Amino acid sequence: MANKEYGMFAAVLAVLAAIVVVELVLLFQLSGSVSLIRGEFGGGNQHTATNTSLSYLTITASGSVQAVPSKATLEVDFEGKGTTSYAATANLTSELNKANSTLIQYVNGNMSNIQTSYYSVYNQSSYYSTYNGYVATESVSVTIPNINNVSAAIGAISAINGTSVYGGAGELSDAQTTSMRTTALSGAITNATSQAQTLLPGKNFSISNMTVNSYNRYPIYPVVAGSSALATSSKQTLSPSYFTGTQTLTESITVIFQYKK
Repeated sequence: MANKEYGMFAAVLAVLAAIVVVELVLLFQLSGSVSLIRGEFGGGNQHTATNTSLSYLTITASGSVQAVPSKATLEVDFEGKGTTSYAATANLTSELNKANSTLIQYVNGNMSNIQTSYYSVYNQSSYYSTYNGYVATESVSVTIPNINNVSAAIGAISAINGTSVYGGAGELSDAQTTSMRTTALSGAITNATSQAQTLLPGKNFSISNMTVNSYNRYPIYPVVAGSSALATSSKQTLSPSYFTGTQTLTESITVIFQYKK
């Protein structure tokens, strides 16, 4: 009797074992791919995975390109004084009108390149000051589309009494940014492909998928230009030195290459 029960128990165990084997086989087939390699190379991370027909290699890489900015933005403060707030505002308006007629040639005739960022009028008599009266001030941002005109623009604005000029960092134009991103992206793909060929020489790679992770741009050298009421007469003009500097744009990408085993 005991032998019969033992035989039945052994048969049940054999059936269960067979079921487990089948489930493991199915689970392995449904999992799709198996991670084979993880590591680092150069500036990117690599990960290789294989399935029944193709292998995949994932690499993160970047590409950079440099250019001289094509435009610049100046910050300009204007000031008008008067015994009343009306008189101070009128004097400020006069200074702004002079500035507009002066700047029009440097903004390519487009007044939308001149934008007010701050305005105030206050009684300076209320503060500890040698001047008793009202002061009206206005700050404007002036975009000079052609960076070669920045020096002359600074000199012309500075010749207007009651003005201060500062800032002047060079900027990439939209067209420059688009062109540089295309070039940097091409460089990043070349870099990723080079890394793939170094890791697995002799393989013919094709891009299965690509993701742009980020891009950034920054100046290599600070771009500074400025003056503060350097001239006392509107008839005087000057052209201070202006250094454009260089800007770098970098694209970072992740590429999944596929290749035959």
